[in-house]
Amino acid sequence: MNWDKGSTKLSYCRDSAEKHRQVGLPNLSSAADRSLPLKLRLDRAGWKVAATSEERLQRLESDRAHKAVKRAAETSEERLQHLESDRAHKAIKRAAETSEECLQHFESDRAHTASTRAAET
Repeated sequence: MNWDKGSTKLSYCRDSAEKHRQVGLPNLSSAADRSLPLKLRLDRAGWKVAATSEERLQRLESDRAHKAVKRAAETSEERLQHLESDRAHKAIKRAAETSEECLQHFESDRAHTASTRAAET
């Protein structure tokens, strides 16, 4: 009975090693493969292996590009806000200047009218 369990365990290990070779996964039963980084080891949920260096590099470049686009968009948004703020400031300044001019004309007209009345009397 013990021999059968050992035999079954041995055949299971062989089958497992063969499956690893077929899928291209490391054989985790050898000492050299057990020393591999944890990310290269099998995932408990299935026969998944962590991303390869190339995939990680692509993700890193994609993340960098995404961040650059996001920064550019934020910068564009800030520029737009500054532009709108400048336009509003200029419009207020023009309105104030116009109001000041109107007030000066009104005072000038009032003074002229007063001097004309004084001259008539």
